[in-house]
Amino acid sequence: MGAAGEDLAAETFRLAFDRRARYDQRYDDARPWLYGIATNLIRQYFRAAQRRERTEERSAALSLRARREEALSGLERQLLGPELASALGSLSPA
Repeated sequence: MGAAGEDLAAETFRLAFDRRARYDQRYDDARPWLYGIATNLIRQYFRAAQRRERTEERSAALSLRARREEALSGLERQLLGPELASALGSLSPA
């Protein structure tokens, strides 16, 4: 999370600056406020990472399923092709 950590820290201070008018001046220490912003950003980061991971897993599963079905179809064509052609050839036109 090296570069991501730096990005999250920078985003924390950017948001704090953008929202500085909302800061309650009665508090001398802004660290809890900054930690709250950072915590929310980290939570968003990990949620997005989980969503990406689930999407990639579903995509890989679908790709594997498609390849498996394609292989089975090819195998069926190889094994049943001659038998099917013979059976169809033996049928009357009517």
